[in-house]
Amino acid sequence: MAPDVALLDLRKAYLQVRVHRPLLPYQTVFFRGQRYCLTRLGFGISIAPMVMKAVVSEVLKQDNVIKEAASPYVNNIFLNEDFVTSGVVVNHLRQFGLECNPTQRVEKGARVLGLRVGGSRILQWRRDNDIKEAPVPLTRRSLFSLVGTEEPFDEWHAGHASECHLNHLGSSGAMASAAAVLMWERSLSYNLRYTTFISDGDSSTYIAVKNLNDGNGAHTGKNTKSPKRNA
Repeated sequence: MAPDVALLDLRKAYLQVRVHRPLLPYQTVFFRGQRYCLTRLGFGISIAPMVMKAVVSEVLKQDNVIKEAASPYVNNIFLNEDFVTSGVVVNHLRQFGLECNPTQRVEKGARVLGLRVGGSRILQWRRDNDIKEAPVPLTRRSLFSLVGTEEPFDEWHAGHASECHLNHLGSSGAMASAAAVLMWERSLSYNLRYTTFISDGDSSTYIAVKNLNDGNGAHTGKNTKSPKRNA
């Protein structure tokens, strides 16, 4: 990421996207026995982020310089101010009916896609909140509040590796997240606390099983390693 990066965020983004009149029948709600048409883009519908991305991208493409300097992500726009200033882009968006929140410059510290980026020309990603203890019982929502991104999961994993039998889990955030989701899915299906995950290095499979309640008291399974495949 270049040092001179600004972050533009559309103010109440979805409410700025108006629905074309012929499309009004496709966005209706019932309220107290009356049907209403939504005149603005409903952010709760599944295609809303794709519509927002398409709208912002189309507006930015109307200017060749801005198109090259700006990189949109839904309603957030990364802007390289080495090519064009944020003021020019804000005015360009306003011409198409899109208003922005005050510009944030990443170098001075800003929140980017939910994570805080520090200043002093050191772009170091971190969260505003501390990594919490693993909740009990573990649910999908609480899991992804901890491991939604790679680096926070690495911090959480470092503090809970022995507790969750993840000693062999690699440091790859993508692998870690996938393994954590697999643990959660299997714990529902088989009433097990810990289950299969992929180890780092030789990609062997380890199994660590601990029954929550098998009717005969607690039982902890042994770690078993699958045979290595021939190269």
